Amino acid sequence: MVRSFTVSALIWLTLLPPAVAQQTASAITSLQTARSLRCQFPSEGIVVRSDGTVLHLKTSGTEAIFDSIDHQHNRARLIGSIGATDVTVIVGSGSLTFVELSATGNPHITVVFARLQPGMRELVATDSEEFRDPVAGATVVSQYFGSCKVLE
Repeated sequence: MVRSFTVSALIWLTLLPPAVAQQTASAITSLQTARSLRCQFPSEGIVVRSDGTVLHLKTSGTEAIFDSIDHQHNRARLIGSIGATDVTVIVGSGSLTFVELSATGNPHITVVFARLQPGMRELVATDSEEFRDPVAGATVVSQYFGSCKVLE
């Protein structure tokens, strides 16, 4: 899987201006070899409910660590504020996707892209969760934007 990731990335890099290609190559290498990532999602997010209501959330944000990332066996360990669990890793061409399924089967998905945040040495990331809110009687989709730093 890593070889496929590398070949696709190299083909893609040939289409970029040299300075951008060098920065992108660095981000791809960082992501390909990452064994541990610390991801932060700042205080704003978007929630869309099944009734069409769009909420812009201002919360305290969240942080997660993805550790023991195994690119070959597609697994990692997620360490968050309420505990730790095993997650599935999907290795993409220029991204790593971490999928956690809750006890009720609702997905929580974090995607880390091989793209550096402008002016930073951190990778662009998104964090999404979809679930049915039984209290409000709505399906909720939330999306947060942030970054991840390679720890190891």
